[in-house]
Parts: sequence; structure tokens; C-alpha cells
Amino acid sequence: ASSSTYNAGDMCGPPATDFGFLDPGMLHQVTMDNLVPGKKYYYVFGDIFGFSQEYSFTAPPVPSPNSTVRVIVYGDMGNGQVDDSLQIITAQQPALNTINLISSQIDQTDLVLHIGDISYARGYASV
Repeated sequence: ASSSTYNAGDMCGPPATDFGFLDPGMLHQVTMDNLVPGKKYYYVFGDIFGFSQEYSFTAPPVPSPNSTVRVIVYGDMGNGQVDDSLQIITAQQPALNTINLISSQIDQTDLVLHIGDISYARGYASV
């Protein structure tokens, strides 16, 4: 397991590098081997500053022609707030549609992959 973070100096430029920088906190990474297919695992994460609530995931089934894995994959979804409170322009409705669809399917989904543009390095003060 490892933990890391980044700071304003790692960003692309203002406002994300100055008054708009929002500290991301710690990012934690772990590799797990020898998981039992179909078993539910529970975990917490954190460091000397505190730990998360308990989360869980279920290991994927043994691959076979009869196994099903339900996956949601999306990327570069944009951003938007339901009430437009943090937008200078109109909220990006496709972003809201995407999150609503994911939320409605999450309990029937085995894996969610957000494959790109997870953040827009503009800083919180840019809007």
C-alpha cells in the first residue's frame, strides 16, 4: 500500500495553482492478490490523520461463458450542479444525465470505470 498527494506546484497554471487550489488530501493505493471469486471484502483507508468509514466490494466471478460482469465505463463527462449554483454558464446537462444514470444503475453494477478527465484543473475559484 502507498499514499501520496499533490500540491499547487503540480497543477497547470492559475487559478488552479494559486487562490483556486483545493488540497486533495491523501490518495491511497493498494494492490490485492489472491481474492476469492464472488467473495465480499470490507475495507477502510486512511493514515495518521484518520480513517474512512467501512466500504465493501465483491471480487469478480471466475471467468466463464456463463458468468456476467456488469460494467459502466465513461469519461470526460464534464461537470454541472443540479441547481447551477457553481456555474458561470449553464450547467452541462449531459454531465447531470450521466451521473443520474450511473446512480440509478449502481446497485446492479459490478465495476465502474471513469476513464479520463476526472478533474478540470481550473481550481474551485475559477467558476
